[in-house]
Amino acid sequence: MVSAEYMEKISIFMPVYNGSEFLKRSIESVLQQTYTNWELFCVDDCSNDNSYDILCDFAKKDQRVKPIRKEVNGGSVPKSWNFIIGNLDGDFVQYLTQDDLLEPDYFERQIDCYHKTKADWIVARYSTFDYSTDKGRLDGIKGGVKQLGKVISGDWAFILSLDWSISGFGLTKRSLYDGIVWDTKYFNSDDLVCKLMFYNCPKVAFGEGVYYRGNNPNAITALPKPFQLHKIDTEFEILRIIREDYKMNNAVAQWQICNMISMLRQLKKVVDKCKAKWSREDYDASVVKLNAAIKQLYENERFNLLFKNNCSFYKLYCKIKGPQLGKNVYLKGFVYKLREYYYLRSLYKPFL
Repeated sequence: MVSAEYMEKISIFMPVYNGSEFLKRSIESVLQQTYTNWELFCVDDCSNDNSYDILCDFAKKDQRVKPIRKEVNGGSVPKSWNFIIGNLDGDFVQYLTQDDLLEPDYFERQIDCYHKTKADWIVARYSTFDYSTDKGRLDGIKGGVKQLGKVISGDWAFILSLDWSISGFGLTKRSLYDGIVWDTKYFNSDDLVCKLMFYNCPKVAFGEGVYYRGNNPNAITALPKPFQLHKIDTEFEILRIIREDYKMNNAVAQWQICNMISMLRQLKKVVDKCKAKWSREDYDASVVKLNAAIKQLYENERFNLLFKNNCSFYKLYCKIKGPQLGKNVYLKGFVYKLREYYYLRSLYKPFL
């Protein structure tokens, strides 16, 4: 049990849009928390189902649930963040989507970890919950399963988050959000802000609280949409920040470039698969966006990726992937880097 003197207030932010299918279970997972000093701010982005009615029903039963309905649909989570951030006045902030779940002792375990470590970010044990089977599953290293009890630096957490070897879900000090503006020009501004906050966080710890990411195939972010191609812009911005703002080792830039190539591989599959589903205009615009990214990455980075700082990169790869891949990690890092380079080259061939 959490000590009686643990009285930190937790502000929970839940963005809501047409979430009636999962909302009840998600909110109930908050109401069932053994740690009770929290407020849940549910920002409804003009849902056209009965989501807001569900929120209001919960608010009548428990005043800690705060439903807020926007007058104009913003169309993105970052806009909802900017809309509500001034209301989040707790000692800690927790992000919770409308189809995610918390174990009943989640906050208790996270607050306990905070008092043991005094870390500014308590990363959760990242898990997935499959609604079709009604079962949850812990996802390996993500969220610190293999690093429980350890405390790491913010810059190392930033590097681990580039490919989400650790998750961004967890309890964060409210002060980390001071001065943060969610740039709505980026499709996945929440990912960008999460990484920047990791870097600027003095200390990151791994708690034992279990956070279940809802495996909902109909979620807006899960369905293939043309606007998802704009995540390319976010990744180029992160690469710029690594080099220009943080001036990190070139091996970190190469790691980001490899992650970007993996992302291009996934996006190409999405675009090819959706050729017959999307409008001609959306498909053509997506192809142009994808090809521009391929050309920029290949023409600017191919020599850097293939020839520079190889030993530093392989050492970094071993440090990141060692807990997951076990033996021969150095060799696997060599194969991985070479494979990503040749894949990028194969994508670029039509331009030769």
